[in-house]
Formats: sequence, structure tokens, C-alpha cells
Amino acid sequence: MQGITYDKHRRVLYTAMSAVRYGMEDNQAKGKAEEKYDVGGPNHIRVGYNKCGCIYQLPVDKQYSALSMKGLVCGRPNPNEADEANECDLTRIASPDNVAYMPEIDALLIGEDTDYHENDALWSLDIKTKRLQRLLTTPYGAEVTSPYWFPNINAHAYVMAAVQHPYEDPYDVKLGEPESSGADGWVGYFTWRTSAMAGARSASFVDTPVPMTNAAKHGVNFSKKVSFLPKKASRKM
Repeated sequence: MQGITYDKHRRVLYTAMSAVRYGMEDNQAKGKAEEKYDVGGPNHIRVGYNKCGCIYQLPVDKQYSALSMKGLVCGRPNPNEADEANECDLTRIASPDNVAYMPEIDALLIGEDTDYHENDALWSLDIKTKRLQRLLTTPYGAEVTSPYWFPNINAHAYVMAAVQHPYEDPYDVKLGEPESSGADGWVGYFTWRTSAMAGARSASFVDTPVPMTNAAKHGVNFSKKVSFLPKKASRKM
């Protein structure tokens, strides 16, 4: 269980589960070897194993006590089994870590900390449509941390994120390659005028492609345009 954030519109908490396993499975049904994960409990949680992880939503009451829990979006195994560097589907999340809700555009930021994507990603999930958009990809061995949303600082909105520990093992051998961007971390942001969001119901980011070349896999790649979608038209930054 990883990051958590609050959606005041729906009175819902969103939390990241980096992998669905152990006590979340019906281990008693698997036999004595797996029952250790349910020792001391009544085995109420019996969901399917998913190493790629999920985002869950938890409605809360007026005291902010969770009433129930269900999946919002999950990763899934890569249908291309020959792609050994990416065990989870590249069009979906993998090992979600930190999350942040953006109420003004009704979207959820999701940062990955995964061994199942060769290059981790920062995603935006449109809560209404469930559309995932890739905002950023990291260099080899890095994870996305600290995604955060500032709706209005000096009339500008900011999406923040950090890229932590590039070239962590087993990718440390790539530090000596000519395209290497170095082992230092990164802190960066997306920004636009707050006025551009006026009346918007959602935002549509230009999707950052999955890095395919070795040079792209060494760098931080990011979305360069966002459109805000009001009820009758669109407005570009």
C-alpha cells in the first residue's frame, strides 16, 4: 500500500497498491503453504493476484472513515511475452506508488516505482472517462516520486514531480554509455495559466510516447501540450 489522496467532489480516497498479493489473495484456498498470509484474520479479502498493481477508491463518511473499497484502475501483464524488459503492459500503470488528485481538472496523478516497466512513468487518469495519459518517462532505473498539484500560484497552475535514483541497479552499468544523463535526480514541473482552466471539465495532455531508442531511455521525456475541455469547446495553452 502506497500513496493516498482525497477527492472532495466524490468524498472518496484514492490509494495505490503497488502489487495485489499476499493477504489480499484467497490464500487459504491455496493450501497450508500460503495460509501464513491470513494468520489471525478471517480471510475477508479474496481478490485476484496482480503483480502490476492497482489504484483503489474508498468512499468515506463525514468522519472520513472508509465505508468500502474497490478498484479504479489496474495494471496488467504485457501481452507481448517476448518483451522481457516490460513485464507489465506499456499502455497501463505498473507498480503505482504516489498519487495526487487534481480537483480543478478531475484527474489523478499516478507515479510509478516499478521493475516491470523499463522506464517508469507519471500518468494522469481522467476520473470520469478512466483515460490514462502518460505525462513523463524516466531514465533507466529511476522512479517517479512526489507528484503534486498546485492549482494557483501567482496565476499559474503547476504539476510537480521528481525523478529519483536514475541508474539504480541493475541499470548502473549504463552510466558509462555516451547517452547517459547521470545519476543525479530531477525535479520538474508542468505549468499553465490558471485562467486557461476557467470552465474546464477536464484536461487532455499530449501523450508522451514509450521510449524506444537507447537515447530516449537515458533521458526524461515529457508531455509538451495540454488542452482544457469545457462543455462546448476546447482551449489550448
